[in-house]
Amino acid sequence: MTPQEIVAQNAFRSGYVVSDYFEIALPVYRVVLQASTLIKKKISALEEFVMRSVNAGLNTPTEAAAFLGLEEVVVRSILGHLVQDTSVALVGVASDSSQVLKLTSKGMKTLETAEAITPEERSIQLYFDALLRKAVWFRERLLKFREIKDEGLIEIASIPPRQPDIRDFPPSEVGRILRQFGGATLERREILSIQRVERCTRFFRPAIAIVYKSLGGDDLRVELAVDGRITNEYAVAFARAGGRKLLGLDGPTAPAAQEIQAYSSREHPQGPNIEPAQAVEIELIKTRTELQEATQLVQTAREKERRELQQKLNELQSK
Repeated sequence: MTPQEIVAQNAFRSGYVVSDYFEIALPVYRVVLQASTLIKKKISALEEFVMRSVNAGLNTPTEAAAFLGLEEVVVRSILGHLVQDTSVALVGVASDSSQVLKLTSKGMKTLETAEAITPEERSIQLYFDALLRKAVWFRERLLKFREIKDEGLIEIASIPPRQPDIRDFPPSEVGRILRQFGGATLERREILSIQRVERCTRFFRPAIAIVYKSLGGDDLRVELAVDGRITNEYAVAFARAGGRKLLGLDGPTAPAAQEIQAYSSREHPQGPNIEPAQAVEIELIKTRTELQEATQLVQTAREKERRELQQKLNELQSK
């Protein structure tokens, strides 16, 4: 959708009318994290057969190879890997000094699930929303600094003005994001800890800052339409950061604490609760592609109502 269509779609707020809008760029960092992880991998069929043979009492490579019909060198190679992985161990026999193979508790669990759990250091790419101050996942295309200047977008600075560090990436939250968005390769990983932020590159996410003016006064409110949708989360973060000052807006404004409270307690419904006559007006505005036309239609209707009320008041006062 065009910026004008996005504004027209979100033009109706009870007690307010759209007075202006700004095309802005929200700061986003693409980060590469170095993490300690546990990964669940399916064990191979040969590993499973060898482990089952050992669990059945075939305690030497020779016995397991003969039972499976494999060359002993192949079985020894698989057992060597399983011993290194601590799934199989050599244990002594009480009656003599010989040793036999036996599954460890880890090996028993691996055999039950047919999965091996392996520790691994891994580089993970994520994003960090510098306005919301949290780790996120984006599939959309982000803009570079040169691109936002070419497109005339207003840059919104990071708040606070610092790059993210490991404190901004709780392992549980990183794990949740990977399970939800990371695909089959990453969703089976458990994140133990974040070791460091290896790389951090700044990008920008395009958005629309819509300015609403109250019908009964000069109170201004600013809401952000990100990816075409307005959310309370961005409205609260933008208000807390002094968003109107960032846009250079003039005129009276409500105290920041009151504005934040107003945003935090307000729900944005799927569609406004309107009368039939208003519904006709909305449909008419949605057919316009230019914001100015939409805004003028609304303002004209409001001015007409005000003139009619003022005329009635004058008539009553003259009696």
